[in-house]
Amino acid sequence: MPTRTNPFTALAEPGYRSIYLRWIGANAIAEFVGLGSSLALGAGLFVASDGASLGLAIAYALAIAALSAVVEGTMVGGLQWRVLRGPLPGLKPKRYIVATALGAFIAWVLGMLPSTIMSTLADPAAADASAATFDPSLGLQMLLAVGMGLVLGPFLGIPQWRVLREHLPKAGWWIPANMTAWALGMPMVFLGTSFIAEDSSTLQIAAAVLAGVLAAGIVVGAVHGLWLVWLLVLRDDASTTERKKELP
Repeated sequence: MPTRTNPFTALAEPGYRSIYLRWIGANAIAEFVGLGSSLALGAGLFVASDGASLGLAIAYALAIAALSAVVEGTMVGGLQWRVLRGPLPGLKPKRYIVATALGAFIAWVLGMLPSTIMSTLADPAAADASAATFDPSLGLQMLLAVGMGLVLGPFLGIPQWRVLREHLPKAGWWIPANMTAWALGMPMVFLGTSFIAEDSSTLQIAAAVLAGVLAAGIVVGAVHGLWLVWLLVLRDDASTTERKKELP
């Protein structure tokens, strides 16, 4: 992260600290509800597409991605906007929410299609044999989750950046902010699922997944919330400098 302005120093000021804490809370709630619902829809895909043709399985994946984008995009975009509307009063909710939903749709498509296609084309007997011999360790799962966050993070950040750049200088940093946030947040989802055992009840499975999703929302909000504070400080400092220049 750039060091010209330290966001941790800015957090000592009540105004920036309030924005940061509300941003973390907004992301935690949004991902708990939005991502949790989207994962449930995604689980339904594997049930619905079991034994389906490749074309039908892809259609299921795209439908689930679209529904997930609506659910998660509306929740995340809406609650984030409720925090941003204070420091960015000109930010239109519809544009920001639509941009967030678009990013979620792209991320879900990229995340679901490869596994959907591979599972549909795979030979069931070979799949059972490989499953018996390949059981990735938790460390490897965490590493894969980091990679997934690095790849999908920019697709979540770019649509929002296209809206934020009209209100914040240096808004291009929002893209690596999302990349870093999701690289650290995505492992929380995998960590949650690691507590699911073969004999886990439906309630235990739901609790583990939702705990991971909530942790992911907190981590993601805490990480790109620092970038948000930094961008707001840059904007405010630039405004102060311009006003000083205008003084006689």
